[in-house]
Amino acid sequence: MVPRKYMVAFLLATLLGIGLHFLYSFFPNPLTALFSPVRESIWEHIKLVYWSYLLVAFFLARREGSHAWRIHLTTLLLISLFQTVCGYIYHIILCRDALSFDLSLYVLSMGVGFALSCFLHARDDLQMGKLLPVLAIALGVSILLFTFYPPNLRLFADLSAVHTWSIIPY
Repeated sequence: MVPRKYMVAFLLATLLGIGLHFLYSFFPNPLTALFSPVRESIWEHIKLVYWSYLLVAFFLARREGSHAWRIHLTTLLLISLFQTVCGYIYHIILCRDALSFDLSLYVLSMGVGFALSCFLHARDDLQMGKLLPVLAIALGVSILLFTFYPPNLRLFADLSAVHTWSIIPY
């Protein structure tokens, strides 16, 4: 059974991510660009999962003990990877585009994240590696860096135009 605090955290993080999606549109500046997607790229949408989960996990971890950060950062890395891989397969490999898929993927990613975090907390015998949280922090730094200097790769391409995948250089 998922504790109530994780259900509330899921709801808050999901709503926060939805708000982050539109933040840059309403307040276009370098500060909001760090936390909100600037382009409709697969990479930029990691920000929705990353920052909203991280903020809510901060409040959860304050009450859960010292081991909680390692669990939450590991979860954060895994759900960011999950969303990126699923988005890449759908948009780039399958050449599909549907807002309903993107919304469903986002909500699913957040749900998987909080369920996984809850599961990892329940497993007292589980030893979390120290490298995964470091990679989660490195992902955050990459998000900040690639906001202003995105590489010329399909993962970073703006997919907002119709049939954008057909003009992306292979």
